[in-house]
Amino acid sequence: LSTMAERIFAAGFVWRVIEQKWPGFEEAFLGFEPKRLLFQPDDFWHELASDSRIVRNPQKIRSVRDNAAFVDRVSKEHGSFGKFIAAWPTDDQIGL
Repeated sequence: LSTMAERIFAAGFVWRVIEQKWPGFEEAFLGFEPKRLLFQPDDFWHELASDSRIVRNPQKIRSVRDNAAFVDRVSKEHGSFGKFIAAWPTDDQIGL
């Protein structure tokens, strides 16, 4: 989830800024642990939009919440998110 978020926040942004701020992202997003993030109330997510540790883009912040739910759901269905990724055909990167 951390790598997914890192790529999303870096898209259309200066990579060096994201790289410099990344420890703050890890802290603000609770280590990108999907289960911890899914238990956070709406206020947690709204407050991130004013958190100076991260790039405060509401759409990208929402993507972390949505992707946490996706990672959690896939993990339940496949035993782990890593197993899901590892089983994906190497010739279908676009489909992933």
